[in-house]
Amino acid sequence: IPFTMRGITLSLLCQAARAVRHSAIARQSAFSASQLQAVFSVKQIMPLSQAARMCSTSSSGQDWRVFVRNLPFNKDSNDLIGHIQELAGSAPKQVRLFTNQEGEPTGMGLVHCESQAQFNAIIDNVNKTEFGGRQIFAAEHVPVAKRGKFRSRRVYMSNLPYSVTEDDLMELLKPLDVTVEEVNPIMNNDDQFTGRLHIMLASGEDATKVSQALHDTDVGGRQINCLVHEPKWMRDRKRTQQAPAQE
Repeated sequence: IPFTMRGITLSLLCQAARAVRHSAIARQSAFSASQLQAVFSVKQIMPLSQAARMCSTSSSGQDWRVFVRNLPFNKDSNDLIGHIQELAGSAPKQVRLFTNQEGEPTGMGLVHCESQAQFNAIIDNVNKTEFGGRQIFAAEHVPVAKRGKFRSRRVYMSNLPYSVTEDDLMELLKPLDVTVEEVNPIMNNDDQFTGRLHIMLASGEDATKVSQALHDTDVGGRQINCLVHEPKWMRDRKRTQQAPAQE
């Protein structure tokens, strides 16, 4: 039976990995060693849905993974490994970059660390550094089972005055007592502000608070839009759920 990643759950994959390490379990497992070899020899760039199913723990059972984002699309895993080695002092065990369903890079990936010390060094020295002309972000990877319900931390604002500055924006957000991680203004081809921007907050609660407080308010004589930004996969899911049933 051809082996594919898509239908395999995380628990089954982890069970199969343990089965290879323990011959007694291996005899009872539905997975063969050759099938598992096919899993762990996949390309370093893979779809996010596949990478999320990979069982990645150290030999001691401890999981040390760093989630990186805002990666330049023209860089591969070897480039990122070199960047990490230069800044953190050692090369990680593995780096996996995510792609979408069309095989295009998403600018996100997972770094699998050899130890707790290496994990800490990457978080401390790689986060918010310049890589390929972009500022990248590195944080502890939280497994899906521990995340709970997804809440976007990003806010999209539009119809802002062209003259607004980041200081003006911080002054606007100050009474709300929220933590801003980054502000990304949207510029046109002439490098002029378009009156639109994204704000990354520290939590989904902060994003909701900003949206509720500032949407349809007056800023510099203009009524601005301020909405919690939903990622494409969430918008696609909603469209699928709202689509009329096929007769």
